[in-house]
This record gives sequence, C-alpha cells and structure tokens, in this order.
Amino acid sequence: MKPFLSVSLLLCIPILAYGAAGLLNHCILLGYKKSPSELEFPSRLLDSHTRRTYLFTGCLLSYCIAWWLAASWITFAVYLFYMSILTAVVVMDFEQQLILNRFILSLTILALLATPVLPAAFLPRILAGGAGFLIFLCLAMITRGGIGGGDIKLIGALGLFLGPDRLLFTIIIGVVAGGLVSLCLLLTRKKKRTDMIAYGPYFAIAAAFSLFL
Repeated sequence: MKPFLSVSLLLCIPILAYGAAGLLNHCILLGYKKSPSELEFPSRLLDSHTRRTYLFTGCLLSYCIAWWLAASWITFAVYLFYMSILTAVVVMDFEQQLILNRFILSLTILALLATPVLPAAFLPRILAGGAGFLIFLCLAMITRGGIGGGDIKLIGALGLFLGPDRLLFTIIIGVVAGGLVSLCLLLTRKKKRTDMIAYGPYFAIAAAFSLFL
C-alpha cells in the first residue's frame, strides 16, 4: 500500500469505527428484540450508549490492526468487515452469552466472497471449518452443554475464514485464555461450577491476532 494511502486510511479509522459502532449496535439490538427468549441476562442489558462505547473502542483497536496488516484496499475492506464482526461477538457474548446467527452468517459469507485475497486455500479452509464445527459439536455433547451453540458455529465460520493453522492457534489461545479467566472467576466465587462461561470473546480476540501469523 502506498504511504499516502496508508496515512489516509489511518486518519479515517476513527470515523469508520464510530460509524461501525452505531451500525453494529443497531444490529445487535434488532437481534435481541427478535430473539428475546435467547437472552441469558435480560435484566442486565447494557444501555445503547455504553454498548456503543464498547463497540467503538473495539472497532478502533481492530481497525488499527486491519490498517497495519492490509496490503491493499481490498484486503483492508475484508479485514475491516472481519474485525467488525469479531468486535460485535465480543460485546454481545460478554453481555448476554449469546452470538446472534446473523453475525455468524455474515462471517461465513465474507469468508466465501473473500477467497481470492485470503492466504489459505479454499479447500483447506472448508475442511478447517467443517472439522472445527464437528469437533466442538462433539465436545458440546460430551460436556452436556458446556459449550454453547454460538461457540460451535463461530468456530466453524472462523475455520472457513482462517484456514487450519490459524484456526488451531485461535482455539488453543481461546481455550487457554477462557480457562484462566474461568478459574479466576471460580476462585473469587463470582461464578459457580454450574455457570456457563462465555468462550466466544476469547475465540474472537484470538482470531483477530491470528492474522499476524
């Protein structure tokens, strides 16, 4: 990417992050309204201003990563969309332990459309997505709901975007980070052993940093 284009992108990132935060907040609220029975903590919904603040902060950091990694306008746009979805996943899963299907579907469609600019070949990405989905589905059955359906679908969509190597990195880092946080919450008695722990945010954050590999 040419230097003046890079500077232009960098100056536009706060504006893009602000606009994306508003759009993501709208999409999340719309999803909550359409699926109120799926909300884990309906009495603890964040107000729109607070949620938008979290989304803006996440988008701002994510877009800086996208700007740093992008080799062209096209890859920047792909990473921008990718990071936006991951930011929304982090916020909504922390808030309600819920990952809306519309965001999983958007990530899946992006992975298919962005095939020409993604590093991993198409077939390995298909295999990674399918294998990740099936493995986590089996783990969910073995643990009797210890892994949520949103996490299973998220891993499948991430595999389709990242490919096998980066998906493996994402899973390892996500599981370790989520496990350490869960242990801290159990030790401080903020969570019980029977409580479900949201792993989606850790997978999403690990998936963002896997792009550096």
